[in-house]
Amino acid sequence: MDEFIEKLKNIEDIRQQVKVKHLLSDIVAIVIFATLSNAPS
Repeated sequence: MDEFIEKLKNIEDIRQQVKVKHLLSDIVAIVIFATLSNAPS
């Protein structure tokens, strides 16, 4: 699991940093886990 999170942290975040509230790696992890768990939305 730690390796997975480290790989996500290597993704380049091109968002405007002043508008960022959440880490991109956290958002991507949530989307992946929601997809795997068959979440509706």
